Amino acid sequence: MFDLVVRGGVVVTPEGTFAADVAVEAGQIAQVGPGLLGATAEEIDATGWHVFPGIVDPHVHFDEPGRTEWEGIATGSEALVAGGGTVFADMPLNNLPLTLDGASFDVKRAAAAGQARADFALWGGLTPDNLEALPELAARGAVGVKAFMSDSGLPEFPATAIPS
Repeated sequence: MFDLVVRGGVVVTPEGTFAADVAVEAGQIAQVGPGLLGATAEEIDATGWHVFPGIVDPHVHFDEPGRTEWEGIATGSEALVAGGGTVFADMPLNNLPLTLDGASFDVKRAAAAGQARADFALWGGLTPDNLEALPELAARGAVGVKAFMSDSGLPEFPATAIPS
């Protein structure tokens, strides 16, 4: 049984467009093709509509917690979804606390989990002062770490020096 079938839309791919149904199971596309059969929990009639793959933005700055007046998770992710985005990966700076260790990662994840309008991932940060925290970030699921080789513009996120 499919969780969802989007029926009768025009599927858009890099190779072109074609009429098809899109079946979703456990949150993932399970089948694409015309006239898919099978029981479904939900169906959406997409007749006359184009069905696009979702946009993934791997580099956003939703400055929450701490600097929501710049741009917060709710408003930033709402804009992302309005433009066809389905997933974002948030950068480790501009929020307070910066995402530099396990505790700050947990704070950032909790803020995102409560407000994100799309799926998300989080980057960790790398500075000269947090090398010992990199395993904590990795264990919590950081998709990578961001470092600056020059001035970041934020005194709390110093450049990572290249060993000589």
